Amino acid sequence: MRVLDKAPLHPFLFAVYPVLALLTLNAAEVAPASAVRSLVVSVGLALVLLLSFRVFLRDTPKAAALASLALLLFFAYGHTYVLMRQQPALSTIARHRVLITLEAGVFVAAAIGLARRGLPLMATRLLNATALVAVGLVLVQSTWIFADRGPEPPTGAGVGSGLDLSLPDASHRRDVYYIILDGYTRADVLDGFYDYDNRPFLTELEALGFKVAEESRSNYAMTRLSLPSSLNMDYVDALGPPLEPGGAEPAWLDKVARYSRVRSAFEELGYQIVSFESAIGMTDWPDSDLYMSRKPLALSDAEALWQINPFEILVAQTSMARLIIDGRTVLNRVFHTKVEAPNEQHRERILFALDRLGRMAEVPGPKFVFVHIMSPHQPYVFTAEGEAIGDEGIFTLAGDPTTYDVNSRAAYANQVAFVN
Repeated sequence: MRVLDKAPLHPFLFAVYPVLALLTLNAAEVAPASAVRSLVVSVGLALVLLLSFRVFLRDTPKAAALASLALLLFFAYGHTYVLMRQQPALSTIARHRVLITLEAGVFVAAAIGLARRGLPLMATRLLNATALVAVGLVLVQSTWIFADRGPEPPTGAGVGSGLDLSLPDASHRRDVYYIILDGYTRADVLDGFYDYDNRPFLTELEALGFKVAEESRSNYAMTRLSLPSSLNMDYVDALGPPLEPGGAEPAWLDKVARYSRVRSAFEELGYQIVSFESAIGMTDWPDSDLYMSRKPLALSDAEALWQINPFEILVAQTSMARLIIDGRTVLNRVFHTKVEAPNEQHRERILFALDRLGRMAEVPGPKFVFVHIMSPHQPYVFTAEGEAIGDEGIFTLAGDPTTYDVNSRAAYANQVAFVN
């Protein structure tokens, strides 16, 4: 209890809480290792603030209280900004210059108050206890979620397919393409729900000799179950430990998708495996025979330590670092840099895949080409003509059916038109 009274632990706890909370909320899509750098930077920021304010206030408890306030304002900034943008009554004042002025006012007032007056004796204990409870709760929740992922099945690189496949004519091995346009729905749904007539496009495909499956359904309603199933030619139940309803999608699903029976079967038949850079871990296969990335693989490997990962982008978007993302145009011009917005990276990844797919026939030898394109899935980043849109809000690959109003349905139809 004396530690809670005297040791100012709360700045460091308030620094790690937002990162741990985001990690827990995104447990289905994010590996714990993705948050390591964010945690280190957050704790480092807390230390710098504490030492800096100690010089100004000449009092450690006061400096710690001001550091905790600064951290809370910093990590709440992005959430507050998006919330204000979503409220019609606040949308007219939902500007960075307004919000940063308000937060600066709160901080300056608190700093002046602490400089002029003493800190209540119970303040440090209260702040420490509050921070401990917050971090403790999210740690319990995250431990339960990540522990619930279950053991991994014996599937991985070098494991045989277990499929008895052969070619009628081994001297004539056709190229095989498996192209996933994530979220692309069938014609009758497009017509009835999205008011989009896709028949002209499908008619052209049929004229080219393609078979279009009418009134088809996906094997599962979500990518993390659908692709492990199709890439292993079996139901998910047969691929690994039982899945708990409402639980986090276990990590072994990524593994059975990346090192699937289909991939192994083509390797056994002498095919090259060609894959493309993906936004989803289970469909990103950098160990393929030919890996199509926007950067040469050696360069990507060399820069891996310096590249911001998707979780770090989320931390930036939900904190005051959003100022850097939204102000990238000015920053790029002043500092001669190339700071990309998450939506911009998303668009470039899709455009890269669409462009390089057209060149795959030039690659010699029989090949199995696998590409997972996150379109027309949310976020909606193209007009029907392919122009860039959609840089507001927090970038996420999570679709939300509750947002399917008239505008979002039209935006989805535009993605379909562009991908076609």
